[in-house]
Amino acid sequence: MIGIVANPASGHDIRRLTSGASVYSAADKVNCVERLLGALGATGVTRVLMMPDRAGIAVRLRKAVELNRRRGNTPWPQVDFIDMPVLEDARDTVRAVQAMHAAGVALIVVLGGDGTHRAVALASGDIPLATLSTGTNNAFPALGEATVVGLAAGLAVTGRVKPACIHNKCLRVTHPSGESMALVDVGVMPAEHIGARAVYAADAVEAVFAAFAEPDAIGLSAIAAACGPIARTAPFGRWVRQGAGTARLAAISPGLVQVVEVAASGLMQPGIAFELGTQPAILAFDGEPEIVLDGRGPASVRMFLDGPITLDVAATLAAAHAADALVVSASLEPALRDGPPAATRQTGADPLIAPA
Repeated sequence: MIGIVANPASGHDIRRLTSGASVYSAADKVNCVERLLGALGATGVTRVLMMPDRAGIAVRLRKAVELNRRRGNTPWPQVDFIDMPVLEDARDTVRAVQAMHAAGVALIVVLGGDGTHRAVALASGDIPLATLSTGTNNAFPALGEATVVGLAAGLAVTGRVKPACIHNKCLRVTHPSGESMALVDVGVMPAEHIGARAVYAADAVEAVFAAFAEPDAIGLSAIAAACGPIARTAPFGRWVRQGAGTARLAAISPGLVQVVEVAASGLMQPGIAFELGTQPAILAFDGEPEIVLDGRGPASVRMFLDGPITLDVAATLAAAHAADALVVSASLEPALRDGPPAATRQTGADPLIAPA
């Protein structure tokens, strides 16, 4: 059994007005889930639990499941929607993942951006996540094809191949209201930006703390990457403080490349606290302003190595090919092998393809 979280709100924030970000509609997400179901059904997954919504994803998907059954296509897994109230905010995601955890799903496929994956990670525990990017600034989820992600996920949860997984980092911020988590970056913004629903300008950020900052990053982690990339698997992160210094280019949002001035930068070692100062400020988690600091209490950020676990799709499929887990036997079940496939040889009777 696999869980699927398709966030209806991902891909619709203010950055579509301030940059060139595209919209990922409910119809697009339904089509993505359909491709997932086709691959999952082909690998033998029998049941899927999904988060309900009011944006039309659940309604359209029910119709698609029935249409697939009537056409007699490759059977899809049974799709059940979790019985829960829909509040149309991040609490829906957390509650749905908690229900999936309680039901014993082996893996959760997530359709969304960094914010969606952060909400899932709050409740997923040690359940691996298969990520699909359907948001705006997508540093955490992979830009993959749903069919291929579904194939890797199906092979993994049905035991046909041992899944390859990545143990991700995370950032935890301690503040007067409690503790909050980010998967990619934490941005510190002046208090006057409290009305913003997303970070869309580099000069709105005073400091960035990044768990990882890949060379092709977009969003606030691109500022950290401009000072020196940090791999997702590296046991450290990076901090950056803006101010008079070296000017660098960074891709802040789709279609928006800006100049940022960096006053100082350095590495974040696991568990070491970085104080956020005593001035009023806004904290943005993975590009979304969430916490208001009024200056009445201390706040600090730390990087840890115990973030969510994600499925490495490419490595899992490479292992499947090496073990011949994609070979279909007479019973239409993938054949299992203990070792890699034997090398093939071309004989004189083999047809040759002449170059064009």
